[in-house]
Amino acid sequence: MYRYIFLFILALAVSGCGGSSSRAANQPPAITDVADQVLEANTSSGVLSVTVSDDITAPAALLFAAVSDNDTLVPAAAINTAADGNIRTLTVTPTPSTLGSATITLTVRDADGLSAATSFLLTVNPQNVSFNQLLRDVFADDANAAPRDLNALQINGIENADDFTDLLP
Repeated sequence: MYRYIFLFILALAVSGCGGSSSRAANQPPAITDVADQVLEANTSSGVLSVTVSDDITAPAALLFAAVSDNDTLVPAAAINTAADGNIRTLTVTPTPSTLGSATITLTVRDADGLSAATSFLLTVNPQNVSFNQLLRDVFADDANAAPRDLNALQINGIENADDFTDLLP
C-alpha cells in the first residue's frame, strides 16, 4: 500500500499537480536606453536602435510604440519605427522650422500585457548657417522657388564680402 501512495505522490510531483510549479511567473519585457538627441532644425535623428526582449514572448510578437510629449515639435507621424527580430529602430523627423524639446517615450509590451518603457530627450536647435552661405543659397535659388523660411536659422556674420563676386552680373 505504501508503494502505491509513493507512486501517486511521485506522479503528482512529475505532472505538476501537487500545488507548486517550477515555472516562474512571467516577467515584464526589457528595453535598452537611447541617449538624449540634439538636432539642428530641418534635420532628422537618423536611425536610432533599441533592443527588446522578453522571457516568454517571442521578439516578433512584442509590441513596440514611440510617442512624443510635444505634438507640435514631433507629431505622431514624425516617428517612423521598424522591427527586425529583437531590434527596434526609429527615426524622428521634427516639424520643419520648429525649435524646442520633446520627451520621446518608447514602450514594449509582451503577450500578457506586461510592459517596459524608456525615454529620451530630443532637442531641436536653430540651424547654424553663415551669412555668406545663406546669401549664396538665396542667389542660387530658381526665381520660381518657394520663399525661403528663415525662422529656424541662426545666421552668423559676413565672413568675406569678396566671396560673392562670382554672383554679380
